[in-house]
Amino acid sequence: MIGLALGLAFLGGVVSYDLGVFTLAGVTAAIAAALVAAGSSKARVRLASALVVACLLAGAGRVATAAGPQELPGEVIGASNFTGTVVSLPRLYPERTDVELRLRTPVEATVLAHLPPTIPVRQGDVLSGVGRLEVRRPAGLSSNSSMVLSVYRSSVVGNTSTPAQRLRTRIRESIGERLLRSIPEPAGTLSLGVLLGDDSGMTPPTRQAFQTAGLTHLTAVSGWNVAVVAGIGELALRRWTALRVRLLVLTGIIWVYAYLVGLQPPVTRAALMGSLYLAARWRGRPREPLTALVWSVIAMVVVTPEIRFDVAFQLSALSTASLALLSPHLGRYPAWLGALAVPVVAQLAAMPLLLYRFGAYSLVAPVANVLAGPAVALVLAGSVLVVVGSFVHPVVAEALGVLAWLPARWIVWIAELAASWPGLAGRAPAPDGRTTVLFYLGMAIPALWWWQRATAVPLPEGLSLLVPEAAELPGDRWSVGRGP
Repeated sequence: MIGLALGLAFLGGVVSYDLGVFTLAGVTAAIAAALVAAGSSKARVRLASALVVACLLAGAGRVATAAGPQELPGEVIGASNFTGTVVSLPRLYPERTDVELRLRTPVEATVLAHLPPTIPVRQGDVLSGVGRLEVRRPAGLSSNSSMVLSVYRSSVVGNTSTPAQRLRTRIRESIGERLLRSIPEPAGTLSLGVLLGDDSGMTPPTRQAFQTAGLTHLTAVSGWNVAVVAGIGELALRRWTALRVRLLVLTGIIWVYAYLVGLQPPVTRAALMGSLYLAARWRGRPREPLTALVWSVIAMVVVTPEIRFDVAFQLSALSTASLALLSPHLGRYPAWLGALAVPVVAQLAAMPLLLYRFGAYSLVAPVANVLAGPAVALVLAGSVLVVVGSFVHPVVAEALGVLAWLPARWIVWIAELAASWPGLAGRAPAPDGRTTVLFYLGMAIPALWWWQRATAVPLPEGLSLLVPEAAELPGDRWSVGRGP
């Protein structure tokens, strides 16, 4: 519990600084720690109290000393010539291509670039052209500026990608071609999204249906994908390797997969959690998901403080936290009841943030996730078989493509059906950032008390197949409290 308390204290320092109440929080924590230390004769308690205050200060200090938002000179805002290097994997949409572009001219800055869909680019390409540069300041607590370059025309004048980046691009393109050649649309794009997180080929109507149904997370690589990759590696290596060798190899497999899918914030967070699980197994310690989540989040905030404003990172962390808090209670009930509870809890946890960020809600999302969840594992397995079969013969890949097409088409049908019900999804008045944070803090206190009072029991077998979100939680017994 001390590891979790210290981690929460660090994050408390981060949040209190962003809310502008760090002085009040710091003084309150210092007084509480002094009272605890004065009332206890145990050296461990006094040391723990001091460490909690130190972690609170460290969290606030890290974000306070981070580089501020980059400001653009007024003369470069607007239409101008530019040159820059593509530093991210391109995201292709029907109407545009999005890339992260490190500009050289007219100013040195990293921006989000919207390219015309007719311009094919790869990571590492050097672009030269004409575009309009502007600054969009997101509302809420974030003080970071979002610099956007809307490109009118450009051309590729070189490439600076590393050998590892070129290899990743070729692997992703090869997998995409093999899947889309063997699995008819729209199931093909969904299969590619489930396997690699690339849903850029999804048509606007299908994308809108997935958003309305609350199923967009299925094509965002997350903890479930990492857990499946680790599980497959575990099965393949169990007979042939000793435990510690296997754990080292599994750690490498997790990070290779994370690199292959682009090291997006949710998958990086999941890979860190997976690494902490494997480290706990190495040491023979219990694997506790909430502590692993907290320290994986801290690691990312320490390295890249601005990551805390990334909406995908926030949604991933919140959903996983809600499931980690629920997990000690799931083992008391049948797997089918857990399959109903998990998506409902995850959606409820994300809804305030979705309202704040997008002003969007979806009352049909929990039902859609319950119906679609069991098919996701089949889509992933079928996609892998298609890729493997394509190396044998195209006919074999097409025959195996049916195994991915059927469950993928079911998921698309669920999304379309859910989106067809009027009034169950839409837009609502959005709360401000401070209200959203205070709401989560108010819910976290009773939730943590409820979690700490629970006695954990093993999760129901097969739960991770019914709801992919549950796969990120460890499947063995762990200790989370004193018991009721």
